Amino acid sequence: MTLKEWFKKHKSLEKRMELARAANSTVGYLNQLAYTSKKASVSMCAGLYSASAEITPEDVIFPEDERPDIAEVFSTKQMHESAA
Repeated sequence: MTLKEWFKKHKSLEKRMELARAANSTVGYLNQLAYTSKKASVSMCAGLYSASAEITPEDVIFPEDERPDIAEVFSTKQMHESAA
């Protein structure tokens, strides 16, 4: 799931603020990542993964989905799916 897909599913400002806080970011910056051509850094992808797995375990933002151009850096999706 990408950040944009997560935002479409979780529309409440409170939930978005919770994600932003857990990812050490702001809702404004996450909006830029979701709705502009700006790309999340490797560390931001990792933060979004950890934050979303904690807040909405059924809707995890996988780094490989958010940044497929650098997917080889990550192995979170395989690890997460094999643990389920």
